[in-house]
Amino acid sequence: MLLKEIGRALVILMVLLSCDRDKIEPIQQVEDEIIDCSGIAPSFANDIQPIFINSCATVNCHSTSVNAGGYTSETYQEIKDNDSLFLKTIKGEYGVVAMPYFAPKLHDSLIKKIECWMIDGSPNN
Repeated sequence: MLLKEIGRALVILMVLLSCDRDKIEPIQQVEDEIIDCSGIAPSFANDIQPIFINSCATVNCHSTSVNAGGYTSETYQEIKDNDSLFLKTIKGEYGVVAMPYFAPKLHDSLIKKIECWMIDGSPNN
């Protein structure tokens, strides 16, 4: 009986002492990665669209004829409308399916071109 009383007292003491620990510190937001685009001015027609045509809008994926996942990536508007989602997938970020699917990740220089194009406002040039 004495052990039961000691056990209860310990449980109550632990609960009282842990109350201060219930205060959860807010998660600090990680600073966005700074992309250096100096000297890089990608053109949609010459740089961005060819990346998407050759890596995404292939015969079995995000072409008009296949429309995998409900996304196509052939025209300016299709790419512009989903550019941030596409960027997350090609970077393989958490919460999305890494693309290109069943293929090696795009080279970092190509991803950087896409990022710099987006930073520049995703112009149709």
